[in-house]
Amino acid sequence: MLETDNGHDGIKLAREHLPDLILMDMIMPLMTGFEATQEIRKMTELSNVIILGVSASTFESDKQRVMTAGCNAFLSKPVEMKLLLETIREFMCLEWIYDDETGSEPKIISPQPIGLVIPPLEELKTLLDLATLGDMRGVRKRLTALEQLGESYKPFIEKITALAKGYEDKQIVALMKEYFEK
Repeated sequence: MLETDNGHDGIKLAREHLPDLILMDMIMPLMTGFEATQEIRKMTELSNVIILGVSASTFESDKQRVMTAGCNAFLSKPVEMKLLLETIREFMCLEWIYDDETGSEPKIISPQPIGLVIPPLEELKTLLDLATLGDMRGVRKRLTALEQLGESYKPFIEKITALAKGYEDKQIVALMKEYFEK
């Protein structure tokens, strides 16, 4: 989990870490959450990120403005934990498991974000090898071939293609290694 107190830094962190979910405070210094959300939505590599807009305002016009800026949902402050967890569950396609005896916090049992289907291990190995060599053209070519395996790989392909276009070979290597562990 990463945190920042202004929109500029939020955009920078999002670019660097490619999160699956962002809680965006809509009123921040330097750049508002509205502006930051609009900038994030323009970035190919972050086009599928879930953004939950958070604001103390309860006016319907402000809620609509949050959604128009590009947020997937609106949560009013103070944010209720139960509503936050339910919203995250819904958008991330998670299933929470509660320990009824102790009443402890829920545990995540589905590690993949909505729509992100990981290709077969041999494809990951090929992408890892190409990225390790710094062959971003080869990575993009392999991703194009991967499209033939089915539409379900599209979010994965888009995410890695954006990194390859930005010559982010180290990030691709790290992601491929992470996917091997899942």
